[in-house]
Amino acid sequence: MSNYCTLFDKHYLRFGLTLHASLLQSRADFCLYILAMDAVCHDALARLQLPHVVLLRVDDVLDRDYAHLRERMSFAQICWTSQPLLCRHVLDHCQAGSVTYLEADSYFYRDPEVLLQAVGDRSVSLVPHDYAQGMDQTAVAGVYCVQFNYFRDDATGRHFLNDWLENCLRYDKTRRRFLPGQKCMDGWPAQSPQVCVLHHKGAGVAPWNISERPITQTPGGLMAASEPLIFFHFHELAYFGADKIFLSSYPIAPDVQRLIYTPYIQALAATEKLLASKLPDFPYRKVLQVPGLVEVVKSLDWDKLRHYLRFALARVSGRFAANLLPV
Repeated sequence: MSNYCTLFDKHYLRFGLTLHASLLQSRADFCLYILAMDAVCHDALARLQLPHVVLLRVDDVLDRDYAHLRERMSFAQICWTSQPLLCRHVLDHCQAGSVTYLEADSYFYRDPEVLLQAVGDRSVSLVPHDYAQGMDQTAVAGVYCVQFNYFRDDATGRHFLNDWLENCLRYDKTRRRFLPGQKCMDGWPAQSPQVCVLHHKGAGVAPWNISERPITQTPGGLMAASEPLIFFHFHELAYFGADKIFLSSYPIAPDVQRLIYTPYIQALAATEKLLASKLPDFPYRKVLQVPGLVEVVKSLDWDKLRHYLRFALARVSGRFAANLLPV
């Protein structure tokens, strides 16, 4: 049995449920440990009673030894720091010989076991961002993306898991563009042959690399750059208004919208039906929020300015409107 883990709050619940549904479709034998990052999310998941899921509270991993992080870190940084804490908790308390961290806004099209087979008897896995030309953010976000990170419960796996945690503990809400928890992974492959870099073109497909991984439909399923599509990372996807979903600030070609995003939106719609039947009054979802120019100027916040400019460029170029699809 493969052990996976993920975390999300009430706003990402729809994505987390859709991730779980994709695992059910592609993998029969698994356990997904879900860390609910708030009480509302935990209560909702407890009522849903999902199969193959072990539900955890944020206090299970962010115990009194780490309670002070709530004062020093933003909520996003607490989530990033909780990623290695969650992996460690699963290895420490759940009798799991290994665990693989997944991002909640990912979706599996095939059994992820093929990636674990590629890891073999090694102790750690990494998936490169593999940025397309003109989109490289390696200097800030690192070579590797936190999205399919396997850790075996052995000395090497524990060493790199602890390194990840120690670097995450350097997060501070006064330095929002400082990403030590992801940048630290850049040097891992050079430190040990037990670190497996997964170069499979169907793993970690995302808006930042999709332009160089053409998606095609075959009788056997979707392909990415002539390799089977394993999972897609729906970075930035968010609801916009009452009846639309914003795909990404990256350019998304019409064929990718048709083959990848439209089916995913349909999967989200199935999740909506589940919530409507089980939790009809659940109002939370991830909504696209772009700060206005006046707010940015008043705040003197570089991150808000960068966010504003990114979406302003998307609007001017026509990309914003092109990347809006109906729910």
